[in-house]
Amino acid sequence: MRAVISKHERDETKHNLLIEGYGLKEVMRTSGIDFRSTTTNHILETCEVLGIEAARQCIINEIKYTMGSYGMHIDDRHTQLLADEMTFKG
Repeated sequence: MRAVISKHERDETKHNLLIEGYGLKEVMRTSGIDFRSTTTNHILETCEVLGIEAARQCIINEIKYTMGSYGMHIDDRHTQLLADEMTFKG
């Protein structure tokens, strides 16, 4: 596992912790970590730790991030439909 600590862009008193690997539940339980702003791009781990709705939102966020990196915009309804289909059976 690898971790990188960087200063927050807007608030110099806060830091971002970027971790490569698994362990969302352990990171969220760590003292000093704001679990409300903890994210991961591992959809199955998100589903296991936070539930299917969180996994659905993770899919939506990843699609928007990936397409946005290429300058593409997909209507939110289409992105939500795709995420709904992907999480339909849990």
